[in-house]
Amino acid sequence: MLKEEILDWIKSQPKGKIFTSYDVYVDVDSVESNAQSSNVLRGLYNDGTLHRKEVTEGNKKRFTYWLKEGLKAVPEPESKAIIFDDSNKGKQPATAIKEEVKQIEIPNNFTLELKTPNGFVITIKSSDIK
Repeated sequence: MLKEEILDWIKSQPKGKIFTSYDVYVDVDSVESNAQSSNVLRGLYNDGTLHRKEVTEGNKKRFTYWLKEGLKAVPEPESKAIIFDDSNKGKQPATAIKEEVKQIEIPNNFTLELKTPNGFVITIKSSDIK
């Protein structure tokens, strides 16, 4: 029953969202401990429901998970940073392929949470901006 509840929570997350056992522990009410959520996620990984990536933080080994879609394998999500650098402006040929930059709209009330692999979290709320 707990496995189905966790799987329902995973399916309710945005497509391709990466999560940890701690995220499941915090968000799923019936999970009693982080170890319990970790055991369920490990089982879902072993039966082929989830992808998993090992992340080393100092001397600790942790895992991040994300849902597999259907029978085809989903590639590991990539974190991509776009850096604008005008120092080579005019030096590159005009036929160079430029990466398309997409702009997103952010609503007036929002919370932005940035997480680093070592667990550092930065939270920005719309109420913080004046």
